[in-house]
Amino acid sequence: MENEENKDRKLNKATHKKSKIISMLDYNGKVNNLKELKEAGKITETELKKAIRKLWLKMFFGTIAFCILLPTLIIGPFIIKQEIDYKIEKSKEVQVPNVIGKTISEAEQELSTSNLSIRAEDTHLTTLYSGNPDAIIIEQKDEEGTILKKGDSIRVKAKTKEQLDKEKQEKEERERKAAEAKEKGYRSSPATKDTIIACAKTLIDESLRSSSTARWGTCEKIDEDNYGRCLVYVSLEAQNGFGAYSKLNYFVVLQYVEYDGKFTYKPYNYRYELTTLGSSVYDYYVTTYKNGEVYPVIKTFLDNNEWNVRPTEE
Repeated sequence: MENEENKDRKLNKATHKKSKIISMLDYNGKVNNLKELKEAGKITETELKKAIRKLWLKMFFGTIAFCILLPTLIIGPFIIKQEIDYKIEKSKEVQVPNVIGKTISEAEQELSTSNLSIRAEDTHLTTLYSGNPDAIIIEQKDEEGTILKKGDSIRVKAKTKEQLDKEKQEKEERERKAAEAKEKGYRSSPATKDTIIACAKTLIDESLRSSSTARWGTCEKIDEDNYGRCLVYVSLEAQNGFGAYSKLNYFVVLQYVEYDGKFTYKPYNYRYELTTLGSSVYDYYVTTYKNGEVYPVIKTFLDNNEWNVRPTEE
């Protein structure tokens, strides 16, 4: 209300100035009035000339003042409106407080004083906002000090105490296993799966009678032990000694594969040819291995490659 009254006062003042200047510029009308007074004998010729001179000076300086004030008269109301609108918009702004560590209900109560609300997202709790007022805020995307408008929502992530306790236990378990792995010398191969598969294919390719005839099928990294040894499944078709194509399936164990593709292997034990009577080789060996069932022949193959045995060179 006060802002509107200030606006009206400023507009009235500007209008009054404009009227005054226009009145000063009504030169011809006032000269005619003076001449009528002269003809009526109310003023002398000298007084007429003096009055006209004084009137001309007023008109001259009035014209200058008008030219100076004209931009203000035109632009002034617009600037005043902009200033008022700016102040109104500024009055709607609020600073975001820090709500990390508070529960949803505590944060709601604090933010209500600033006409802000909370929007919980990406929390894996489908009813967090309404059903878990005791969930603890662990992250706010609108950081402390961010300027928002009244009525806006602060985006937060929150978890229940049960979730936080579970995550803490899981973290402690991971740290325990990591410490155990370090003590036992566990390591993993730094190479990518594609690099590891390429190394296994290289070994098989070198063992073929005619490597140029190889047509590769499914090739997959199946497993990795605690010391970086990798078990790879390789399938292909290649010509045999009679020139006919044969289907071949292998398990290959690489002892260790470096990031750049350099690898080590046991020359006489690195591969095992997989054969079945009628059934799918992949399903019979690979799928069952992934399901936790290891056939005796595969276990022997892995044992010959010292699977899960700490390397003696370390």
